[in-house]
Amino acid sequence: MTTQQRKGATSQFKKNPEFHADPLRRERARDSIRSEVVKKMEADEDLKILARVRSKERLKSTRKRRTEEQVK
Repeated sequence: MTTQQRKGATSQFKKNPEFHADPLRRERARDSIRSEVVKKMEADEDLKILARVRSKERLKSTRKRRTEEQVK
């Protein structure tokens, strides 16, 4: 770490000492980011499942319609 970087870090500490004094604040920020990512992944999974169900329903209706057309 250069002296310039150290000066920058100490000036940040002087500007906002309570932020640096609370290490849990950083943990909470990481946890909130992690929880957002997990929620997004779960939502993506739900969308994939819904898309799969819809495609199965479409296939089923198509097969049903084709069998009805063959019967006619």
